[in-house]
Amino acid sequence: MASIQEWSFWEIVFMYSLVIFTEGAGAFLCNGMWVIGGLVNKGEFDRILARPISPLVQMLPSNIVIGGIGSIVMGGAMMIQAIQHVEMEWSFSKIGWLLLFLIPGIAIRNIHYSSRMLSGLLDGEHE
Repeated sequence: MASIQEWSFWEIVFMYSLVIFTEGAGAFLCNGMWVIGGLVNKGEFDRILARPISPLVQMLPSNIVIGGIGSIVMGGAMMIQAIQHVEMEWSFSKIGWLLLFLIPGIAIRNIHYSSRMLSGLLDGEHE
């Protein structure tokens, strides 16, 4: 199998699967934030604020996209396939490290999506 700068094909697939997985989780969890601009422009955001539940909790699941779920599944499948081919002995501590890296990756993607949403809201886009 060919390699790039001493990275094997399956190591590259593993790294790419992490990107795809976090991208999907970010899209899945944060896509509901795009709805805020329309609610504010229509004057309907007050009903979200008047409820006793946090607006964030109400908005995140309001616009779940199938593309995010597809990216999560595809990234997970690629990750499982790559883990089987990468020459590495997996232990509970290494799985813990993997989860420790995935969670901040998802958080960074969510911050990225939220900042894009806010910039569009401030510019008057995404109505």
